[in-house]
Order: sequence, then C-alpha cells, then structure tokens
Amino acid sequence: MTSISLSNHPQRRTHSVRLFLLMLFFAAQLGIGQTNPFRLIYPVDNGRHWVDDIQVLGMTNPQSQVWINGAPVPVDSAGRIDHNITLQAHKNTLTIQVSNRTTRWDTSLTLWRMNFDHFNADSQFVNKNVADSLWLQVLSPRSGEMRRDRISFKGRTHPDATVLLNGDTLQVFPSGGFTGLLELNPGENVFAFIAALDSEILRDTLRIVTPRPEDPEELPLFIEDSALPASHRWVTAGDILQVGFDGRPGQAAYFQIPGSMDWERLIEEAPGQYRGFWRVTPETPQQALKIRYLVKTHRIFSHYAYSNGNIRLLATPLGAITTSGDSRVYHQLGEGLFMPLGEGIALTINGLEDNYFRVWLSDELHGYIHRRNVKLLPQPLTQLPVQVGSLRGTNQGDWQQFRFFVGPVHPAYTLEEVFEPRRLELKLYGAEQGWEWTTFPEPDGDLAYLERKQPASHTWQMNFYARSEQFWGWRGYYDGDYFVVEIRKPPVIKSDSLFKHISIEIDPGHGGYERGAIGVTGYPEADANLRYSLKLAKLLEEVGATVYLTRTTDTRLSLAERAEIARKDSVHIFVMAHNNAPGSGSNPLGVKGTSTYFTWPSAKQICDATYPHLLEMGLEPYGKITRYYYYLLRQTDYLVFLIEGGFMTHPDDEMFLLSEEGLDKLAQAVFNGLQDYLIQQATHQEALETHGIW
Repeated sequence: MTSISLSNHPQRRTHSVRLFLLMLFFAAQLGIGQTNPFRLIYPVDNGRHWVDDIQVLGMTNPQSQVWINGAPVPVDSAGRIDHNITLQAHKNTLTIQVSNRTTRWDTSLTLWRMNFDHFNADSQFVNKNVADSLWLQVLSPRSGEMRRDRISFKGRTHPDATVLLNGDTLQVFPSGGFTGLLELNPGENVFAFIAALDSEILRDTLRIVTPRPEDPEELPLFIEDSALPASHRWVTAGDILQVGFDGRPGQAAYFQIPGSMDWERLIEEAPGQYRGFWRVTPETPQQALKIRYLVKTHRIFSHYAYSNGNIRLLATPLGAITTSGDSRVYHQLGEGLFMPLGEGIALTINGLEDNYFRVWLSDELHGYIHRRNVKLLPQPLTQLPVQVGSLRGTNQGDWQQFRFFVGPVHPAYTLEEVFEPRRLELKLYGAEQGWEWTTFPEPDGDLAYLERKQPASHTWQMNFYARSEQFWGWRGYYDGDYFVVEIRKPPVIKSDSLFKHISIEIDPGHGGYERGAIGVTGYPEADANLRYSLKLAKLLEEVGATVYLTRTTDTRLSLAERAEIARKDSVHIFVMAHNNAPGSGSNPLGVKGTSTYFTWPSAKQICDATYPHLLEMGLEPYGKITRYYYYLLRQTDYLVFLIEGGFMTHPDDEMFLLSEEGLDKLAQAVFNGLQDYLIQQATHQEALETHGIW
C-alpha cells in the first residue's frame, strides 16, 4: 500500500481543512461537544424544602423553548426563566426540557418536601423526618484548603445514633443534628466521623489543609503585590497615607516619594510587615507616581520595589454627578450606608481609593461612593453654595409635604431622625440660606415647629419638630428645581379597633437560591422565615389589619425590591422576619437566643413592646439591638424593625424553629408586640384628644 502525505499535496491538504471546518460547523449546530444549553440556578437536586411553593430559576438562550414538568414556561429577552412549582408530596420529581433550533436537552431532579416536626405535651421534640435506617451527612465544612485556625461544623444523622469525632462522642440532638467547632493546625487535619446505630456503622472523613508557616529565611525580600497602595489613589494636600510592604523579617526597609522627599525608615510592626505614614504636601508632583521602597541587605547591593498602585495629587477637587437611582454614599469604603441618593446629585470629589471616590461634604465630614455610580466633571457644581429658597408646607392626603426652591443643581443631603429633642434633621451639603419665608401647613397637625440653621459653611439645615412621641415615616427627594420633604401623618388608632387603619408589610428574609443561615440539620432560614411570616399574616388579618407580604413563596428578592414593594403598598409598619447565625469561626453551641433590631428612634418603641413577648417563648435572651447600617432598617417611608427569632445554628433553637408549635409561638409573640405597641399609641392619641391637642 502506498502512503501519501497530505503535506506534500496542497489540494488534498486544503480539502481536508475545509472538511474539518465543515464538521466543526455541523457539530456546533447539533450541539455536539457543547456545554448544557441550560444553567439551573435553583433548586438543587435532592434539595430539602419546608414550604410548598418554590422558585425554579435558570438561564438559557433567549431563543430556546423550555418546559417544566411538561408545561411550557416563558423565557425573557435575557434568557432567564423564573417559574414557581408546588411540591405535592414528600418526594417530588422536577423535569426540565430545553429545545432550540438544533439542540434538545432535558434533566430531572428529586425534591423533598419535609414533614413538619412538633413538640408534644411534655415539650419533647417529635422528629417527623426520621428514616428507617441509619444515615450520616456532614453538611459543612467541605474538605479542602483553608487559611484559618478554627471553623464550625454541622451534620445530621439518625436521632438515636451515636456519633464519634476522632474517637470523642458528640451530642446528637432529637432533630438528628450535631455540631461543634474544629481547631485547625498547620498542615493536614483529618476529622473522622463515625455514626453507629444497632449493628450499622457509617463513616465520613474531612480533610482540611491549612498552610504551614514559611521559613522566614526563605521568604522573598519583597512579597509580590504587597507594596502599598495596592490600587490607584487620588490624594489631596494634608491626607495621611499608609505606606509599606510585606517581606522577609528583620530587614532595614525605607520608602520614598520620588521628587518629593528623601528616604524614610519603615517600622517593622510585626515580623515581615513594614509600615509607615506619609503626609501629602502641596509640593507633591501632580503627575501619577509610585512609592519607591528600598531594602538594605548585608551585601553590597540594595533592593528596590514599587507600589502596585499609582498616586495622583488633586490640586483642586473635581465635580461629579450621580448616575444611578441607587447611588449609595458610605461612611467607610463600601461599609456603613450614609446617604442613599438618587440620580443627578452633585458631589465634590477629592480622593480615590479601592474604586471608591471620596466625597467632600465639609472640612470635618466626607463619605465614599463607588466610581461606577458617578460621572466626573472638571469642577464641583456646588463650588458656590446653592441658595435655598422659601419653604411652603401643605397637606397631601396621609402626608404633610414641604417644598422649597433649590434650582437645577441638586446638592447631596441627609434626612434623619434625632431622638432628643424629637425631630427630623435635613442637611444639604453645598447649600446656604437664601430667601427665608416659611409657610406652615394648615392644619399643622402633628407638626410642632420648623427651624432653619446654617451650622457650617456649605451646610444648610432644617429641623422638623413633632408633637407626638415618634414619626410614622418620612422621605426626601428632588422634584425638578425643588427639594421635597414628606412626613407621614400618624394613623388614627382607637382602643376598640387597634388595627383598623393600620397596614403592615411582612418581609420573610432571604428566599430562592439565597437560603440564609443554614441550620444544623440543613434547615434553611429562608423557609423558617416564610413559615412564621404566613402565620403572623393570618393573625393580623383576623383582627382587621391590612397585611401584605413581600413574598409568599420560596422566591429571591433583592433588598431594594423589598423596600420598593413596601413603599408601593404604602404601609405603616415593615416587619423584617428573620432568624440568626454567628460567624463560621464561632462555636455554634455557644450562641443562642431571640432578639430584635432597629435603627431609627421611632422604631425602638415597637422593639420595646415586642421583645418581652419574644422572651416568653422559652428561648434565651440575645438582646434588643440597634444597627445603624442595615439597608432595610434604614428605610424611612414606614416604621421598620427586625425580628431574629432564634439561632438556626444552635440545635435547640433550630428544633424550636422546625416545629409548628415553635413557629406558632414566634408569630404570636410578634403579633402581641405589635398589639401592645398600638395600644400605647391609642392611649397617647386619646390623651392628646382629651387635652384638645389632637
């Protein structure tokens, strides 16, 4: 047989290449070798659910057709499918079929609808999900590498089983859950779990590797990417900038700002961590530059390195305009929500760090906003303060409205409640008093007094004082050339019909693929939250309250969507229904109990009324806590407070939340708190009426 080399025959080589490309084309058209044409986001195979209606969420080609359990479902223009199914039995099958011009794909999943557990008359936990045979599942953590010295673990087994961890007996709770804290040493850590029941034995092993400390002599003089600043920085004269790098311990290390200063010694704050500070001066070169680092060794030569990020001096501030309806200014870099601003707000920028622009508000106050939310301008629009015009107050339905002229430039602002004396405090940053003329609404209702101030240059302030003990809601926004403040009028509350004029939004936290805290047995917080929210809604509806829920199924919503739902429903009270969990490095057996959270002073009264009823449930007290930076707790259109029923991560609390009786008690406790709060409000209103004030 004669062998022919294609490389020696150009025509055959060309034909072969064309044939190969043609095969690739048809393979692509037929879907051969491609990944699945559908990405399922939620639920997961063999998922366990404690609610009936769950979300099916996935992504595919927008041109595809999708069937779920045999029924066609819509695909939006982005290729997203979002569909709800109802679990009809303990064991359920979910089938998904996807078809397009060339490809047909299908899969099936098993979904488990768990039985509700109970407490009997003797307060003993009755587990309604016990299998006939032994099982053992370590839910977390997973084997792998970790850079930490401890981590909590949790798992489940038969409630009557004996579980050993490296030979030591673990407590198995009536739910079948077991938990604790693993101490990790450098190197490989092996944790052997054994579950035994009668003659059955099951084993599971975790292998967690933590890096061993490196020999200091083997470390490089400069550890790569450790030289500060790690990213580009914009600075102004007077800023104090931390400098330094990580490297081999025991070195003589120095830094220098090229063209601005001589070499200065760095301090070794910890072995191998060299740090110092540089105060920016007006003489700093304005071109982008890098900090230069020097290490002197015992040899003749010195070694140099440069910062990862450039430094740029801003001789004068820049201007900026917010470009998003959700433009958040933070107290720190990405932390501590300070100003929830809308689109078109004028800002002054005098720095950049880690993709956050520094916002100048006054000589004593600044914030940070992500660079994606602003458009830079050559100079600030509020370089000359905006002149604030006259204010006119009117009554608009359930709200009192106050409008004053600002003009086309909209300065940044805060509108916050202050406890003593009780008032709303509006501040415009980049404004000053102009024409002063204040018209009160008629009748002025709960408004006691209006007060204008100029506490600092470029900062204008207006205080709104109330006659009652609290505010029922407020908001501030720009409307063309005017700034508008709206304050909600107190609803009419009568002792004989407490809930008649009250609307309440219940927000079951998490949902869908966002499962929240996961209990010791795998019980998701999202399901626990929804279960007791539905119970609470029923209790409130029975006494005449207008009740809304942000979700009634196992569906994910963003925080902004939840806030907007409540805003559109125009509710008086927003109940955040959650449960708790500590950090993964804490001992889960050491943290348990029930708690309430609030931000604004007016919401504290609801927490004061509710917390005693939570303690009557039999759970440990965890506290009445104020949190300033939770996004939903900072909403102001309504009174908002947070319930953390118990700790999902403690087996005792989890069993309480697994049971119907426990969730009944939790819903009743929140209901009783709301009822007591409204009784207090009715008594206060009736006292004002008696004195002719209301």
